[in-house]
Amino acid sequence: MPHPSIHRLAPAALAAATLLAACGGGGSDFATPFVDSALVLPTAAAPRFTEPPAGTSEYQRHLDTATANAGTEFAGEQRRQWCYSVENVGAPPELQNTTVVPMTRLFDNLYYAGRRWVGVYVLKTANGYFLLDGQNTLADAREITVPGLVAMGIDPASFKAGMPTHGHGDHYNGLKHMQDAYGGPVYIGSADAAALSATNPRNTTAFAGSATNFITTTALPTEVLTPQTITVDGQALTVLSTPGHTPGTVSGILPATIGDKTYKLVYWGGTGTPTTLPLAKQYLDGAERTYQLAKAENVDGTIHTHPFVDGSLAKVDAIRAGTAGGRNPFLIGNASTLRSLSVLRECSAAKVNALDATVVNPVWLTTTVEMVVSSLTSGSGDNHNVSARVRISDPYGPVANAAVTLRLAGTTGTCTATTDSTGVAACGLLTYLPTKGKTLQASFDGTSTAAKVWLGSGASAVLN
Repeated sequence: MPHPSIHRLAPAALAAATLLAACGGGGSDFATPFVDSALVLPTAAAPRFTEPPAGTSEYQRHLDTATANAGTEFAGEQRRQWCYSVENVGAPPELQNTTVVPMTRLFDNLYYAGRRWVGVYVLKTANGYFLLDGQNTLADAREITVPGLVAMGIDPASFKAGMPTHGHGDHYNGLKHMQDAYGGPVYIGSADAAALSATNPRNTTAFAGSATNFITTTALPTEVLTPQTITVDGQALTVLSTPGHTPGTVSGILPATIGDKTYKLVYWGGTGTPTTLPLAKQYLDGAERTYQLAKAENVDGTIHTHPFVDGSLAKVDAIRAGTAGGRNPFLIGNASTLRSLSVLRECSAAKVNALDATVVNPVWLTTTVEMVVSSLTSGSGDNHNVSARVRISDPYGPVANAAVTLRLAGTTGTCTATTDSTGVAACGLLTYLPTKGKTLQASFDGTSTAAKVWLGSGASAVLN
């Protein structure tokens, strides 16, 4: 009898595969699917967090959930930074760190340069490059971006386009130099377009030395809240309107390549939470839609143009120091990416309650899946029974009444079971195809009540 194996995986959007559930034929074939009696889950670990008691304010409930979702993986700077403007007065001290970060290759096609508090990402395209954000000043564009491009073998004159994440000068000022020197469109959320125009009096000073006091922009409609696509030098880029930090803030996804493999990195366009309730509600909505985009696109990691916010700065430092341990630190996987974004969501919800204590939004809880699996062959050798026992937990303990689906990659059919009060479910399936080396997937698509949303998660195991 095969020895059951245990597999754990934090939240992940699993690809849709199927499994054949069939009745056995004659002889000693398995006639119906069953759960292998040898499958025993290890004793559940004690929850690391205690659910907020009844009577806890909505504000505190969301902050507590942000902490619980962060777990040990994001318990440090990410939990602090995603919630910084919710829990503190004033800006984070990291915004005062003006130390230069020279142009650094993060992937084959993606680079970071700027200062430790703000900078740009350079995306190399077929015949040039795209800039996400533009540097805080024209001088930083001239003295950091341009020499950095040259050092990486990229012709500064091959600038194809740029896009500030929002209409604050520390994100768009440097694009004035790039456009003046090399041409090229500058995209911006339409509700922020005026910030880059001559009607904004700050630009007269910010663009001093330039012949004009504006950036020519191509507006992306802020009112379109579904993902949009811009094409730069043949490269399709996903952009998502996420107003709140400013009226025209955008977030999105950049592709990142290593060899012939392309990964996806999601960026959140503006981190300081708003001080008015309508904008705070927009900010929350944008955080939720960014989570859903990252889930749908199976994104592999995060980046941020204030790189200290999401841990990007530490990853840049590790790459520069050669201490990344032979792996790319930006590739944290979809499960961890979604966990980080769930912290952002909970901090955003807490900000709404900081401005209006009466608003009730459900908490979003991350979940994890544990599973033990087996594959048994019938006496005739003609068919196989594949089964699993699964436990679903959130940071506060087991999740009951959760539907779990098992799928065997490369086959058809499914089996579904519902977790009991201990968060455990089990089911089995029959297949006439060989199972050795195939992947069994367990997926929980999530569920909700008026007070809670349990986010989906999954796990997979290769059968012996």
